[in-house]
Amino acid sequence: MLDNPAHASSDLLNSWKEIAAYLNRGVRTVQRWEADLGLPVHRPRGRGRSAVIAMRSELDSWMQSRPARKVVFKSNSKLVLASQELRQTVAQARVQHHAALAELVKRLKKMTADLTFNSLTTRDPAA
Repeated sequence: MLDNPAHASSDLLNSWKEIAAYLNRGVRTVQRWEADLGLPVHRPRGRGRSAVIAMRSELDSWMQSRPARKVVFKSNSKLVLASQELRQTVAQARVQHHAALAELVKRLKKMTADLTFNSLTTRDPAA
């Protein structure tokens, strides 16, 4: 262990909660890291489900030794272009839709006027 007892106590984490907080992760995540990735924790009683302790220095070394996850940023230019084309298509469809709707309203008004005129002119004089 460490030679300096004062340093040793400040380096010690005494629970899953403290370990998780130190690593800025959830408790379940650090428990999974122990099981799957070999996170360096110690069990003073030596049993599988007993209390755990960890040393900050060991955790730091372990974290630095882990390969960093590579984040791949794909170019969004194709997505942006497709989005712009879609907006343009929608705008054109909207204009066509409004024009068609205006034409439909115009025809309905004419039909209504024709029906009204026809009903007035074709009345039976005997009625």
